[in-house]
Amino acid sequence: MTKTINLYVKPNATMDKMIGSKIINNEEYLVVATRAKAIEGQANQAIIVLLAQVLNLKKHQIEIIS
Repeated sequence: MTKTINLYVKPNATMDKMIGSKIINNEEYLVVATRAKAIEGQANQAIIVLLAQVLNLKKHQIEIIS
């Protein structure tokens, strides 16, 4: 089963955490903060690790689509 989640990522944060949700253009986004920088996929990898922990999934089960 595939599930798509819209993410609003805040790189360079003080900690890796789920913040909440926000509506952008009538679509709901999950707001996620990461300490990683938005350079060479660092923030993406950090978000995959965080989502895997929170959602109890394996990292390879999560894919970021831009």
